[in-house]
Amino acid sequence: MEIKDRIGEKVKGSHHEKYDPELVWSMHLVTARKNFNEAVNRAGLNKRDSRTNRYKLHIHSLRKFFRSRIGLDPDQTHALLGHIGYLDDAYLRIHKKELAEAYIRAMPNITNNEAKYANAEIGKLKEDLELLREENRNLAKKLLRSN
Repeated sequence: MEIKDRIGEKVKGSHHEKYDPELVWSMHLVTARKNFNEAVNRAGLNKRDSRTNRYKLHIHSLRKFFRSRIGLDPDQTHALLGHIGYLDDAYLRIHKKELAEAYIRAMPNITNNEAKYANAEIGKLKEDLELLREENRNLAKKLLRSN
């Protein structure tokens, strides 16, 4: 990181990419697109639209998903998407800390919740198992009393 801060760029593959320490993922669009396409291919999700013959999932799909699902107010959403309007500096005051807190609260809206549902199901199964064990103990007591 120290070298990146000093020289202000990083070299990856054949592309010189500007390094911005303010960004979570500081990478060139070409790199992001390549990584996304490889993941889509490995997952077997590289299907094409029968009407347009374009891929149904592409790098811009991530932005569309984020924009439609994040659930924040439009100014916060646009700020997180990196949209900057010519009047934003004059009229819009969004502090990074407030934006980060809003994002953290909204993360469940854009996060794959399968683990959350799986944990809830595991909790329910544990409760059911405990009830069955209790019922089994009661039945065993009744059986011993009847003998």
